[in-house]
Amino acid sequence: MINLKDILEKHKLWLNNGIGGKWADLSGANLSRADLYGANLSGADLREADLYGANLREADLSDTKLYNYSIVPDKGQFIVYKKVDSYILTLLVSKNAKRIGGLIGRKCRVSKVKVLKIELIGKTQTYATKVSSNYNPEFIYKLGKWISEPNFSDDIRVECAPGIHCFITKQEAIDY
Repeated sequence: MINLKDILEKHKLWLNNGIGGKWADLSGANLSRADLYGANLSGADLREADLYGANLREADLSDTKLYNYSIVPDKGQFIVYKKVDSYILTLLVSKNAKRIGGLIGRKCRVSKVKVLKIELIGKTQTYATKVSSNYNPEFIYKLGKWISEPNFSDDIRVECAPGIHCFITKQEAIDY
């Protein structure tokens, strides 16, 4: 088990060229739910670290190696899934949508989608033509319509920032 507090203290010394300082190599580390509020992670290696639910607010991530890959394509359209109450939505991400995915956990965030399907979990038929967001009841997902989040946040440090939250696989959306 890693001593995160010790690693962050030594990294801070390393950044300031202090005696006993050491560069933070946290690649592959389990940092899920870690409180990294205000931590100076500048230049640290966090590739493939599990940051699901980690508090990265006000953390300095400049020059930080966060990932080797993203789970969402850099460009083009692709399919994602979203859970809304007892429904699973199949969504087509716009080729021009802003997107974030795979940096912290498996949840993705996009700015614009078209609703392709609305189905009850465990059923194969579509029972609704529109559903309201769990977060904002005025944000409506309508079957066959493009919708967008105008206040999309590309801040990777905040998992639940403005955007359309979704998953790459249907099962992940169901399990959420």
